[in-house]
Amino acid sequence: MTHIITSDNQIITVNLSEKEIFKVELVEKEIVKVNLTVVDILSGVGGGFHLDSLVKNEIPSRLSSKLFRLSHCYQTGSLTVYFNGIKEKYIIETSSNEFELEIDTVTDDIIEVDYIRTN
Repeated sequence: MTHIITSDNQIITVNLSEKEIFKVELVEKEIVKVNLTVVDILSGVGGGFHLDSLVKNEIPSRLSSKLFRLSHCYQTGSLTVYFNGIKEKYIIETSSNEFELEIDTVTDDIIEVDYIRTN
């Protein structure tokens, strides 16, 4: 159970029941509008990291229809790939700064990545 304090000092209790699914219970029933920003929590990715090592929304270099290169080396297991805005589940980490998709892409496809930079 997590408590969140809003910008107007209201308390919201959040129960995380499953990844990307959460339940919000309002403590004060007078709250009419609540603005929440959900942050993806990186867990189980080795040791700690500095926020300036977090790379978001990078568009990698396309080496082929399946192979892509990042501008930095990344921490193994921290790579998240978005294929036309949808999180891709099947990626192959081929080196410290390259990855491969199991599906072919075309020039108009948009590939974006988030990862923890190691250099």
